[in-house]
Amino acid sequence: MMEQSKRRWSACTVKEVEETKKAICRIPVCLSLIMLGVVASLGDTYFQEQASTMNNKVGSYSVPLVVLQLWYKLSRATLGRLYLKTVKRLSSHSDNNMNNNINSTNTNKLVMISSISYAGCAGIPISMIFTVLCCSVAAIVEKNRLDDFYRKGLDSTTEKVGMSMFWLLPQYLLLGASDGILDKSVGLLFHDQIPTRSDRFMPLFCSGIVGLGALANVLSVFAASKISDSRDDGTSWFGDTLNDSRIDSYYWLLTALSSANLIYFTILYFCTSLRSELRESDQTMDHMEPS
Repeated sequence: MMEQSKRRWSACTVKEVEETKKAICRIPVCLSLIMLGVVASLGDTYFQEQASTMNNKVGSYSVPLVVLQLWYKLSRATLGRLYLKTVKRLSSHSDNNMNNNINSTNTNKLVMISSISYAGCAGIPISMIFTVLCCSVAAIVEKNRLDDFYRKGLDSTTEKVGMSMFWLLPQYLLLGASDGILDKSVGLLFHDQIPTRSDRFMPLFCSGIVGLGALANVLSVFAASKISDSRDDGTSWFGDTLNDSRIDSYYWLLTALSSANLIYFTILYFCTSLRSELRESDQTMDHMEPS
């Protein structure tokens, strides 16, 4: 036992080396989630600030701002479950089609792995697309809110614009869709019927990366503030109050960065081992088909 323990510390098995290489190759994919975390943090920060400066009344009744958070959580849970349900239905359909041609337990397992892996890989860019749409819609709504504010000449610290806060519902819906699909697809992307050591911890690692993105939002605001301060007109995107700021310009910046992030992930898919792993599972199933 002592000799085996010493030998284990002196050399790694081929399987351990392959698992380590597999985990390292997936790190660039996980880093693409940072931008998703940056946008996800907007729901508790600037989106809430927007709502606090808008009309929250329906008739004579004042609607609490927490309604928007409930709408976000409902959208996140519902659309996340809908995506997962769709994935399972497609996987089951693929499995049934294979059963009609091949009566093999191993092949059926490979079909399920391949279908789920593809679904997980598709879920991340879908989440990124929703992120781009969310930032774009938020920028348009904020521009209209500022136009309403300037048109009426309101006080920047006390008065609210006449625009209803329910104009924020679409961007909360898109944000909930992005976060909900991301939660489900990260687990699917690193799913295996026989999990490796790296696959068990990769979803937790990805969740940590998304959380890091929320912290990166502070750095992005700081960088955007410095860039806007250095412009010739001397106006900053971030003033003392939201009405003195140009958050719509910051939203457009996040739209551009989210679009670049989507392109980055697409390049990773076509240029890294992520695509080759999915192709290998397909080739394995092709070899198992009867001639």
